[in-house]
Amino acid sequence: MGGVQMAWRIVRGFFALFFFAVLYSQVLNNADQIGRHPELTAATLLGWVLSFYLGYVCLRGAVTGRDIFSKSGFNPFGKWTVRKNHGSNSNNNQLNVKPNDAQVRVEPGIEESNRLVLTISKKSLAIMSIAILIASAISYFTFSNNDNGWDLQKSLNEIRKNVAPTQLQKAENAYFSENYEKALSEFKLLAQEGSTSAHTYLGVMYYFGNGTTKDYSAAIKWWKLAASQGDASAQLNIGLMHYRGEGVSKNYEAAIQWLFLAADQGNPHAQTMMGQMYYNGEAVSKDFNTAFKWYKNAASNGDSTAQNMLGIMYSEGEGVTKDYSSAVKWYELAAEQREAYASYNLSNMYNRGMGAIRDYKKAYLWMSIAASLGHEGAPNNLDFLEGKLSAEEILESQKLAREWMADHDQ
Repeated sequence: MGGVQMAWRIVRGFFALFFFAVLYSQVLNNADQIGRHPELTAATLLGWVLSFYLGYVCLRGAVTGRDIFSKSGFNPFGKWTVRKNHGSNSNNNQLNVKPNDAQVRVEPGIEESNRLVLTISKKSLAIMSIAILIASAISYFTFSNNDNGWDLQKSLNEIRKNVAPTQLQKAENAYFSENYEKALSEFKLLAQEGSTSAHTYLGVMYYFGNGTTKDYSAAIKWWKLAASQGDASAQLNIGLMHYRGEGVSKNYEAAIQWLFLAADQGNPHAQTMMGQMYYNGEAVSKDFNTAFKWYKNAASNGDSTAQNMLGIMYSEGEGVTKDYSSAVKWYELAAEQREAYASYNLSNMYNRGMGAIRDYKKAYLWMSIAASLGHEGAPNNLDFLEGKLSAEEILESQKLAREWMADHDQ
């Protein structure tokens, strides 16, 4: 191999190792960010590995005097072949090696033995070199501390407004221990740093008057800050205030706009409210099909009110084919979550034998539970059902109702 070729291979090897060193220093200098932003450091780590790999292979080729590049297809890890060695000067007894492929000996040759040979294509070198350059660029823009340049990490921090979990936990602990004055102070400090969670909590505190005077206008102000950053709970709360006319004039059109934003993010309560507005025709034309869709989404996310409404829609055939068995299923799911109306409706299904075998004992059980949960019409229905049962059956059903309430105590 000529001196020029050897020099060129050495330059290529050191070039690759130079990128390895640069990327390795980026990893070391920004170790605190590795893990917190894996999407930004993956390219750096990839470039680091590829740089070391190419640097090693290039320098190895220069030392052994063999060209490691061929015109074959892309193979990032090279092509391993077995070469039979019949002596230190035997160079032609090779298996599965194209004429254009030269070899890098990975293990020293031993007379009368097999040895491994590695080849790598020029296409492989080009692709991996481009990958290294891209990785280097991403690494630079990710971790750059140059105030005059584009600092991607700083930009992301401005967008995310991350707050140390310990600070937020401290404020939350004060809130849930009902130390509202301290919680209010802590949340305001976090809010100044742009914490979305703090904005939401402050809206709640002003809404209920926790640690401060009740102030709906202030609640909306804080919730709008959180909502503007995509917080679904804040969007829901603003929608509810427009719906009820709290702190603002009642406005169903504004309400449904805010509720949709939260519902579209999967908030079950917002999805239930969307279903209610389409069911009742509030701000929109009455549409049972769309109402059913929103109730189904909310019910699948565990909202008991939506589950009860699905039971009603299956019972009445509203937006869906009438199906009493499905109605009973949704009533049961809602009733298990202490939904009084669902318990009442489930009792009526057992009383009438709709979607289930008629069973007055179960009807009395669920009506007793509905009464315990505060359903106003349940006590009158209990009087009716008692006429269908013996004294022993009534006592047994009442006992089961008490046990159910104890097991489902919140």
